[in-house]
Formats: sequence, C-alpha cells, structure tokens
Amino acid sequence: MSLKILPILLLFSLFACKSEEKKKEQNAASQAATLVEVIVAEKTPLAKTVKSIGNLMANESAELTTQVGGTVQELNFEEGTFVKKGRLLLTVFNADLVGELKEIQARKQLSKTQLERTKKLYEAEGISQEMVDQAQANFDELSASEQKLQAEIAKTKVYAPFDGFIGLRQLSKGDYLAANTPFANLVELSPIKIEFSLSEKYADLIKQGDSIAFKSPNNSQLQKALVYAVEPQIDPESRTIIARAKFHNNNQQLLPGAFVDVYYETEEFGNSIVVPNQSIIPDMEGSKVFIVKDGKVKSTDVKTGIRNADKIQILSGINAGDTLVTTGLMQIREGIEVRTRIDMAYQNSATE
Repeated sequence: MSLKILPILLLFSLFACKSEEKKKEQNAASQAATLVEVIVAEKTPLAKTVKSIGNLMANESAELTTQVGGTVQELNFEEGTFVKKGRLLLTVFNADLVGELKEIQARKQLSKTQLERTKKLYEAEGISQEMVDQAQANFDELSASEQKLQAEIAKTKVYAPFDGFIGLRQLSKGDYLAANTPFANLVELSPIKIEFSLSEKYADLIKQGDSIAFKSPNNSQLQKALVYAVEPQIDPESRTIIARAKFHNNNQQLLPGAFVDVYYETEEFGNSIVVPNQSIIPDMEGSKVFIVKDGKVKSTDVKTGIRNADKIQILSGINAGDTLVTTGLMQIREGIEVRTRIDMAYQNSATE
C-alpha cells in the first residue's frame, strides 16, 4: 500500500466512525424524547350544554312476594342469576288446595257426563226442561269452584314477571313466608334509565327523542342516551322539570342507584375550534396550550370560550391544523423535543 494513500484511509475511517456515533446519539436522543399524545386542531360544530346530576334506575324492578302466607315448599332460583320471564321461582305449601282441586275436577267430570245424558233424555222427551237446567247448574257450579281453587293455588306460586337478575334471597326452604313479605328483588339491567332534572327555563326545550351525554364515576368516557319521557309539570319546590332517558347498558356495568353526570345541549353554534378540556393549562395571565412544531414543544396563549363536558372552545391563539398536545403536559416544557402519537380516545369520542 502506498504511504500517500494511508493517511486518506485513516481520515475516511475516522469520519465513518464519527458519523456512526452521531447517528447513535440522534437515535438515543429520539428514544429519550418524551412521548405525548396529540390531536390536530380543526373546526367542528359546537353546542352549549347544561350539566345535571342523573340517577340510574332499573328499567323494571320488583319486590317479589306471595299473595298468601305459608311454608316455603320450593325455591327454584340461584341468588344473583339471570331468570327469564315466566319462570317459577317459589311455591308455598298448597297440598290441601291441590287435593281439593282434584276432588272438584273429578266431580266436574261426572257432572259433565250426567249433563250430556240428561240432554239426550230431554231430546227424546223422557225428562223435563227443569231437570236439564238442574244438571247444567250443577256443572256450572263445579266449574266455578274449579276456577276458584286454581286461582287460590296460583297465589301460592311466584313467577318471574319479566327477564332480569334476581337478588339475594331472604329465606330458606321450610321457612314460613307471610303474605306480601318480600323474599328477593328482581331487576332488569338492560336497558337502564337515567332520571335527571333541569331548570324550569329549559322546560320548553327538552322533549322526547332528545339526546343527552353522560359519564359515570368509574368511566370518564362520554356516552349517549335518548330521552323517552318528560314530566308534564314543573316541580313547585325545586323549580325544575324532570326527564328520563334510556341507555342500552349492554355490558351491564351501570347499576341502579348510582349517579352520573348528565349534559344536555341547549344551544347550537357554528363551526369553532374545540380542544379537549385537559389540554388547557391555566396560568396567572389566562390560559395556554402546548403545540408541537418541527418536533419541538411551543407554548401558546389562548382565549377560551364555551366549555362543554369534555371540550372547550378556542377563540384565539391557535389555528386549524395546529398539532396540540393533549396528554403528558406535566412532563414537557418550552422547546423540548417530543415524540407524538394521535390521541385515539379523544379522536373516537369526537366522531361519535
């Protein structure tokens, strides 16, 4: 190898090593950059909302009781399980009534035979109309007694009045159950009702078929329900109007008795830039947001407008198309490099 070429090769090797080190440093810096979630600001329709507290109610709910007292003979359900409408749940002692019913049915069958024979004899002019009437009356009396006993036996049995989940039972087989004493609750969880109230000034706005948004303490994601009924009068004590909405509750995570935050739209505006509430940072001079430009964070002062359940209107400070940071705000500051990914939770809620 020529001595003149050797220095050139050494310089080339040194340059290649430095380039490789620089790439590693850049990759390391990129990996060390804070990961934040972002959205692209855009103009969307905006509505003003009012907030209320809603109470969750079962679509159907019943305290299960018997109409007559007696010793519990049968218990045909497991606590906390789903039962279908019409399923026999409980029977109290009714052997005496069943025995009487069998006796009446046997006498009724004999009476029916006698009535048919009497009618044939009358047609042959062998007996009078009075004897036919007497046989008919005897048959009718036994039929009425049969129906009465069947009704008495029915009172000793309890059937599920609708599909639902049965709660904890308050007795065991062999216990004495007094008439009209609850022994368990039956609750239909899907759909579920949401009862809420609004100020009387909104009485002329809310109507059947309106949509509401709500969120529960254990789920911050907004969900929608439809108003199915509105009270036709204002409560004179609270000066509010009461309405009810239904939610499918297919996963049965919402339970009766809990509360939810309800949001009702009262006024619609044109397209505005709206951003998630959590992206706004309050400070002494107002509010600001972080946007990402050329991979770096930039703080921008904004003027806010209407605030809804999960969004807030931006009147000035950012433009449609700006990349706005929505999460990781406590880990970033002016000028640092960040890695970004789309905030899918907000993106999905915005398209619902």
